[in-house]
Amino acid sequence: MNEDAKHDTRADRAASDDHVGWIYAARWIVENGQARHVNRQTGRFEASGRRGVLLDAFTASMLCRVYDALNDSNRRKFVRLPVGRAAAIGWQLVKGG
Repeated sequence: MNEDAKHDTRADRAASDDHVGWIYAARWIVENGQARHVNRQTGRFEASGRRGVLLDAFTASMLCRVYDALNDSNRRKFVRLPVGRAAAIGWQLVKGG
């Protein structure tokens, strides 16, 4: 098994956990510098043949920074949002609008 396959398998296994949201997918994307399709509602990685929202490294980095800046109460609310809505709110916060 090559190195990329190991990383994909580990990330997909971690994303299959019911308690994992899009923040874990975003952190994986930032660490590995790769865009991945993420389920709009659950935040889990999508299989290669399925469609989800494409989460790129730049947006994933923004989501992680916004999430890390929030207090615990707001983190729980933020991570429950669908990934597309969280990204829209995150960009508003980053832009100051």
